Amino acid sequence: MFSCVPYLCHTQVHRGIKGVVKDVKGRGVTNAIISVEGINHDIRTAADGDYWRVLNPGEYKVTVRADGYTPTSKMCEVGYEIGATRCDFVISRTNLSRIKEIMERFGKHPISLPVRQLQRRPQQRWLEYRFRRRE
Repeated sequence: MFSCVPYLCHTQVHRGIKGVVKDVKGRGVTNAIISVEGINHDIRTAADGDYWRVLNPGEYKVTVRADGYTPTSKMCEVGYEIGATRCDFVISRTNLSRIKEIMERFGKHPISLPVRQLQRRPQQRWLEYRFRRRE
C-alpha cells in the first residue's frame, strides 16, 4: 500500500515537464511520442499537441517523434520549485512526407522511370580487362 505525507505527494505530482508539440505552421501535433532518455515509459500528446510528464528534479534529454516528422531532441531541466517546467517543441515534416503531401494536393502520382545503367569509368574498364587477362 502506498502512503505519503499529503503535502509531499501533492508537490511531487505537480513537478515535471509540460509543453506543446507544434509543427512549423504552429499547429499542435496529435499523438506525438514523448520519450525521456533513461526512462522506459513514453507518453503521447493530446489532440492539440499538449503533454505533461511527471519527473523528479534534474536534467533530462527529451525526444519527440511523430509519423511524418523528423525526431527532435532537447535538454529540459526540472527544478525543485513546485510546478512543471515548460518544454515546448517545434517539429518539421520529413522530406518524404512533404513530397507525398504535395503530390496528394495536386492529384499527382509517382511515375516509374526506367533504371539506366551507369556508364563505367575508363579506370574501371581497364581493371576489368586486366583481371580477365589473369584468368
